[in-house]
Amino acid sequence: MMLAALRGNLAADLGLVANLMESALTSFTVVRHKAEQILSQYPKSERYLQYNSPKINRLLQLLRRYNPDQRTIIFCQRRATVKMLYHLLKKVAQHSPGYESIKPDFMVGVSTHLVQNTKLAEFTKKQDKLVSKRTDH
Repeated sequence: MMLAALRGNLAADLGLVANLMESALTSFTVVRHKAEQILSQYPKSERYLQYNSPKINRLLQLLRRYNPDQRTIIFCQRRATVKMLYHLLKKVAQHSPGYESIKPDFMVGVSTHLVQNTKLAEFTKKQDKLVSKRTDH
C-alpha cells in the first residue's frame, strides 16, 4: 500500500517536473527568437559583437590584438561558460573582421566528485585528447 502511494507521488512529481521543463523550454525559445530578431538588424560582421557583458567585450578587445603565432588559454569556472565562449568566438572569427585568425576550441575538466568511468568523464577525456592533438605543433 505504501509503495503504491510512493509510486503515485513519484509519477505526480515527474509530471510536474516535465511540465516545468516544457514551460522553461517554451520561455527560452521565445527569448531566443526575440534575441534573433533584434540581432538580425545588424550585419553579420557586427552581430556577435553586440550586447555582450563588459568581461566579454574586454576579452574581445584583447583577442583582436591576438598574435596568430601564439596560443591563448582562457580558464572558466563553469562548463556552460566554456561552451558559450567557444560558440561566440567561433562566430566572431567567422564573421567579424580582425578576428579571422582565432581558432577556438575547448577542453573541459572532470570533477573529482564524478565517478571516473561515467559517460561524461569518458567523453571529456576523448574531447581533451582531440583538442591536444590539434594544438600540438
